[in-house]
Amino acid sequence: MMPGDDEDDLEQLEDLPNEDEEDEGNEGPGGEGGQESFEDEDPDAPGPDEAEDEPQRPNRVEVQSSQQRRSQTRWQAREKELAETRRRAEEAEARAAQLAAQQQREQAQRQHAQLAEREQRRAAMTPEERTSDELQEIRAQMNFQRDMDAFYRNDSADKAQYDAKATVNKVYKRHQATVEKKLQHARNNGWNIPREQILANVIGEEALKMAEQSSKPTPTRRKPVSKPSNSRSDGASTPGRRSSSSDKEALKKRLENIPL
Repeated sequence: MMPGDDEDDLEQLEDLPNEDEEDEGNEGPGGEGGQESFEDEDPDAPGPDEAEDEPQRPNRVEVQSSQQRRSQTRWQAREKELAETRRRAEEAEARAAQLAAQQQREQAQRQHAQLAEREQRRAAMTPEERTSDELQEIRAQMNFQRDMDAFYRNDSADKAQYDAKATVNKVYKRHQATVEKKLQHARNNGWNIPREQILANVIGEEALKMAEQSSKPTPTRRKPVSKPSNSRSDGASTPGRRSSSSDKEALKKRLENIPL
């Protein structure tokens, strides 16, 4: 080997990087870079899995907004119910008004037909007959008005008497609505009954119902009968049975040698 070759080899060795210096610069967790990464991390901070498992609490704004939505929904439901109730009431009033108008039209038509019939009948009468018919009609109208006035007077007195008793008597007060309902039903059928008489009928009906309910037989349960213990009787009867059998045997032996 020539002296020039040795010098070239030494220069190549000096140009190579130092492995120890590279190792010191690339140190892992033990180096300075590793220490800085550990110092930045918080040991008490939850990991990614723990953060996902923890439930999220609703904040105050969300709770208030949900409460407002629920209250608004309730108010809307109530307003809808009130609107439906008003609609039904208006429909009922409209039907009642239509029925009243129809009854008035029918009554006007009947009156018009009666007037036309009366005029046609009177056209065939003599003047004297026509005058007599008109006087008879006037008397009928006066009698009808007199009967209506008497009816209203009697009804007012009867109602005042019943209401006065209802203020001090609980029986009258409890059956007041029932009495008025039955009275209206009777008048629709052409009957006018005093209120106290209707009350007596209502009380009698209730008494009959109570009597029927009380007369129905009620099922009775039989009480279990305890059987007397046979310990003493068995003990007492056993010797008696033994003694009676022995007496019979002794009697047979005595009668064996006796000719019959």
